[in-house]
Amino acid sequence: MDSKTDTPYVQDTTDSSEGQQETFGDPNGSSTSIPGTTLAALAEMYGVKAEPEAVRGAMDAHIADMQANGPHPDLIKALGLPDDTDAQKVADHLNHLYDSATAPKDDAPPADATVAPMTMSHNYGALHSHLHSGGKAAKSQGPYMTGELAQKGINYNKGLKAPGVVETMVDMMRVKTGGTPKYRWNSTKAMTSATGPTGGYVLHQEISDEILDPLRAQPVCFQLGAREEDMQGTQVKMVPAMQSAPASNWIGENQAVTASQPSYRMVTLVPHGLQTTVQIPVNVEANMTPRAEKQLREQITLSQTLAIDLAALRGSGGGGAPMGILNTPGVRQAKLATNGRVPTYADIVNVNRLLDQSNVPQQGAKRGIAFHSDIEAAFTGQTDTLERTLIREDWATGPKQSLAGFPYRTENQIPTNLTVGSTSTNSEVYFADWRYLIIGLSDMVELRLAETFMQNLQIGLLAYVYADVKCGYPDAFVVMTGAQGLTISGVTVTTN
Repeated sequence: MDSKTDTPYVQDTTDSSEGQQETFGDPNGSSTSIPGTTLAALAEMYGVKAEPEAVRGAMDAHIADMQANGPHPDLIKALGLPDDTDAQKVADHLNHLYDSATAPKDDAPPADATVAPMTMSHNYGALHSHLHSGGKAAKSQGPYMTGELAQKGINYNKGLKAPGVVETMVDMMRVKTGGTPKYRWNSTKAMTSATGPTGGYVLHQEISDEILDPLRAQPVCFQLGAREEDMQGTQVKMVPAMQSAPASNWIGENQAVTASQPSYRMVTLVPHGLQTTVQIPVNVEANMTPRAEKQLREQITLSQTLAIDLAALRGSGGGGAPMGILNTPGVRQAKLATNGRVPTYADIVNVNRLLDQSNVPQQGAKRGIAFHSDIEAAFTGQTDTLERTLIREDWATGPKQSLAGFPYRTENQIPTNLTVGSTSTNSEVYFADWRYLIIGLSDMVELRLAETFMQNLQIGLLAYVYADVKCGYPDAFVVMTGAQGLTISGVTVTTN
């Protein structure tokens, strides 16, 4: 560092033997602002266009990165700040440099008590001292930006050496004071759309008005023929059922008749509340597109339909949920094997026989099957010794999606990890005359806005429905347990 403090710091621009010198900075604080030139230097430093918006965006990203990862020591040293200077103070200096770069030529940037003016001689002196300590400045070990921004935001062309942080700052200071860069820019930055500062901000961004629906299971009970009862405005709804029919008796001549009475029972539906609440920031709710709002409402309705569907099959009757087919007293369960096995075509025929034995009427019947898609594959994937599908005739002559002439639907909410015996890869198959499954609903799903979350500036979109499920005649239902999917050996499935 030059021992004279009353003269400008100088730095050789040519070989020292020629003795030519060039003014580097003024420790007394005099400086001429050259906005255009300084902006170009900042733009070159960040690898963006020499436009205020582009430089501002790059600097903001850099400052955000510093606040997350801390400032690079070389940058602190180049600015002549104490080693323990925090990111905010470094950001203040960079912001002041930007203000100087974008201010009109004859205007000075506003005074800031926390930031030294850009004529700060102590910073120039620190730069000069750092450059010449030990005769030559130590090279920076990397860019001052760290983390992801350094990975994506600065791209040097292959074969070109990037200037160190110190060299970059020195050239910027020289341009600021009206000088010419000593080290020049010996590299070229490549723009990339990977980040905003290096090109992403200038690209047009378009959001499609078509919103993809999530991948969801599909409800099956109503598809298979379940009966709906309207419970709107009722606390309890009674559906009468004849438990036994009148008996007929042969009678001889002049003999007294034998009386016979039918017996009745009531299938009682009691509303169970089902709700979905979505918290939405008020600004999002106010500005949500009609398509997005419509999709949200549809998906809420589907969520509740699926919840009712699963309860109809497997509801335990606890926790406010209805009792479903699986847990209804009187519903038969057919275990396929001690440790479970792959179901067969004959199993469908067998459970249908159980309904026939219980006198479930064939007239008007809506017999069908509900199972997981893994079980569907177990049926449709079965072949004979010649690799011919066993149900090919049924595919050709029967209704669409049918087994042994019975329609089926896949319900992927049915679990496939149930334990039966020593195995834990089992599922369930539901065979029923679905007209005897009664689902009571309070008219339809209600959607309302609730202000419960307004303390967080959120609106609650509340959807609710009241529902119950009952098996009108338990004998019309059979659940096959221990059903396993078809295992194909030699296949490994991975996810990218």
